[in-house]
Amino acid sequence: MKSELGISLLINPDFTAALEISRMIQFPSAMHIESFAGGLIDLSEVKITDGSPIANMDVSHISSKYKNRLLICAVSRSSEVYIPNGDFVVKPGDEIYITSNHKYLGSIVRSINPSKRIKNVKKVMIIGGSRIAFYLTNLLRAQGKNIIIIEKDYSKCEELSEKLKGASIICADANEYDILREEGIENMDAVVTLSNLDEMNLLLSIFAASLNVPKNITKINNLRLKSLVPDSATDSIINPADTARDIITNYIRAKKHADSGEMKTLYRLIGGKIEAAEFVVDERTKNIGKTLGNINFKKDVLLASIIRKNKFIIPGGSDIIETGDRIVVVSKGRIIEKVNDIFE
Repeated sequence: MKSELGISLLINPDFTAALEISRMIQFPSAMHIESFAGGLIDLSEVKITDGSPIANMDVSHISSKYKNRLLICAVSRSSEVYIPNGDFVVKPGDEIYITSNHKYLGSIVRSINPSKRIKNVKKVMIIGGSRIAFYLTNLLRAQGKNIIIIEKDYSKCEELSEKLKGASIICADANEYDILREEGIENMDAVVTLSNLDEMNLLLSIFAASLNVPKNITKINNLRLKSLVPDSATDSIINPADTARDIITNYIRAKKHADSGEMKTLYRLIGGKIEAAEFVVDERTKNIGKTLGNINFKKDVLLASIIRKNKFIIPGGSDIIETGDRIVVVSKGRIIEKVNDIFE
């Protein structure tokens, strides 16, 4: 289709949203997961509770505690956002964003918040038989999860039953909470609400949380509604428009500056206040071979990760960047369009 119609970029927002939800289920103790370098590096959002071992600890000591396997690259506290330095103290209630190697992330996130530790998710209830639900079920079935889909439209249920072998399709109105109890919502490891109504999704998540379902993921289109819901009711929010926007923005910026270091991935975090971008270092990149401690980076810009020959490096003052590296850059209040924008 792309070649025949001359389309430069083709996006499936529903499939992209399903991929994001599947990552949230893979790491249920985290609120959100984003990936870089083909899945080698993950960026995770974690809410810090009073019982967290890193509560009231400064960033440099946290890095030492985890043997430099993670880097805290952004912190959201009330209405403020920070790019933390080593002296920054993490407090209960903070939402922190960490980068880490994919293979370490699960154990790190569980360790950071022991009170939010969630066992591996095996049983998932999906409310709403949308296209996102279809893609998500295929992804989760491939991981060996047991899936129940609740959908009130009979024709949709018939179609899903034909296409989704191995999943249980229940034709019922999810607003009838007694039906959800009959189908075992209390025994679910995760509930994902994907109806077309934001208000319904949020209310169903509150209901699931009241039954102590460990993981609740909610799709909403109007993010302003999030403030009306207690934090305990929704572990994770998914907005398909956000995912599509990030892909489009990434593509436009990469094309605009194709002559100065390729942008591979872009995510906008905390309502767009923070951006995390992945670039490829090439011969046109400044400061190649210099130690990071001798490079002047712009204010509120953080080099969060270096990926070199599939090896993950937490950047330190004695490290350098080399041609061929992939680097993850986190910035606050500024747009980084090309790799050289990070330098003074």
